[in-house]
Amino acid sequence: MNSTTQPLPPPGGIDPLSLPSVSLGNRATLPAVPAVYFCIEADNKILYIDSTLNLNQKWIANSQYSHLAAMSDVRIAWLLVDEPENLEGIKQAMIEYWEPTLNDWRYKLQLIQDLTIDGWHDFQKVNLEIWAMYRDAVMPTPAPENIAAAYRNEIRNKAQEFRKVKSQERRQRLDQLRAEVRELESSGFVPPAGCYLSTYKVKKLYGCYEYWKLWSHYPVFPAKMNDKQKAFWLSQGKDYQKSGKVKTMHLGKPDTLAYNVAIQGLATRRRIEALQREIEVLLWSFDDESKE
Repeated sequence: MNSTTQPLPPPGGIDPLSLPSVSLGNRATLPAVPAVYFCIEADNKILYIDSTLNLNQKWIANSQYSHLAAMSDVRIAWLLVDEPENLEGIKQAMIEYWEPTLNDWRYKLQLIQDLTIDGWHDFQKVNLEIWAMYRDAVMPTPAPENIAAAYRNEIRNKAQEFRKVKSQERRQRLDQLRAEVRELESSGFVPPAGCYLSTYKVKKLYGCYEYWKLWSHYPVFPAKMNDKQKAFWLSQGKDYQKSGKVKTMHLGKPDTLAYNVAIQGLATRRRIEALQREIEVLLWSFDDESKE
């Protein structure tokens, strides 16, 4: 919500925090009514707003909302709408007023713009085939030894700049960076390092639809299994939590909550990697200092 000296009252005087709500774990108890619903964190921050003709069916049938479980203590509040034709208008009014993080288009656009091609491996909304063509045509990969040498030289040069700062101040900065990394890593869904955003297309009766996924070179995402599949997995002497991993997490279309959570998680991962590079520079400066 925009902060002004005299904030406007919410649309219709409706406060989402005072509406009936249930925890994410109890979503099966949601009523089967037309409603505008709000996903709210424990600190009363509104994450997501949407509308549906059947609140119970929306949350039970759609597995993408399980991604919200990565965030602590999320609850679902709802506003009953007697006239379903008003759902969209009420939803849009609420989104414009509260500006929830996960469906504010300006926020999503900024996150997507932040996912620019960086170095030899990171890319934004480009599928793997397009990225391969771009990489080979525009950015041929140097020999591995040249990459390592260039990286070491860059780190060493930056370390020289840090050495001009007092050792105590550098150590304080190192502690701050490590604390920020720990906080970011525990702030919800953060994809493992080396994950990419990619697309795939599905042909259906009425046309071809584009969907999004998180993709990794290695199995890092939990596999989706029902209770019978898990029981069979365990009967084979396999650790489901450790071995039941896959390389792909399907996100659906760009307007889904899972997609928005993944976009936010990728931006957090990029921030963590930037902090880790700065930490490496600081550690290198201490190492050079000890050799003198």
